[in-house]
Parts: sequence; structure tokens; C-alpha cells
Amino acid sequence: MNEKNALKVEKLTKIYSTKSSNQIKALNNLNLEVKEGEIFGLLGPNGAGKTTFLNILAGTVIKNSGNVNVWGYDLDKNSRQVRSSIGIVPQEVNLDAFFSPRKLLELQAGLYGIPKKR
Repeated sequence: MNEKNALKVEKLTKIYSTKSSNQIKALNNLNLEVKEGEIFGLLGPNGAGKTTFLNILAGTVIKNSGNVNVWGYDLDKNSRQVRSSIGIVPQEVNLDAFFSPRKLLELQAGLYGIPKKR
């Protein structure tokens, strides 16, 4: 049986530069393959790169090098498809208490180019 990759990551690297010209490797040649139907978790100590990896998938952090495919969509060529193919549930509540639920939905929809009236 030919299993489809839900996620395939090859040689993913993210390096942060600091003000003092130091470099911090958050991800160093990460390789990961998750097949359709598999369940996986990211475990590791603080600073291991878990959040950086998820933020790259979400499109909020830009990778330095490597390849990322989600359901066959390349992150570099189809970033919108990749973002719409995954969901991230943050540990902390990250909603602004001053927005109504409608305004929050409009904001999120706008990030994906969905018109306000829809």
C-alpha cells in the first residue's frame, strides 16, 4: 500500500542572528516524515526549536534553508495552501478581549483574503 505523506521536512534550518552578531541555530537540518493517518507530537526542552518549527509551518517565521511539504504542497511555492492545510492551537489564549467574536472572525478571515461580507 502506498502511503501519502501528510508532512515531509528535509534539511530544515533556521538561524537567528542576534544584535551582537552571534547566531543561534533554532533548527539544524531537521528531517521529518509524517504519513497520512499517523499521529505525532513534538517533544523537547525549552529552546529545542519546537515553536520555531510550528511557526515556519504557519508562515510567521521564514526558514533559512530546507524543504517543507504539507499534503504535497511546497511551502515556498504554495505557502497559502500549506497554511490552509494545517491548524495550530496555541497553549495560551491569544485572543484580544476587546474584540467581539465577529470582529475576531473577520480579522482571521482577512488574513486568508476572505472578504468581510463572506
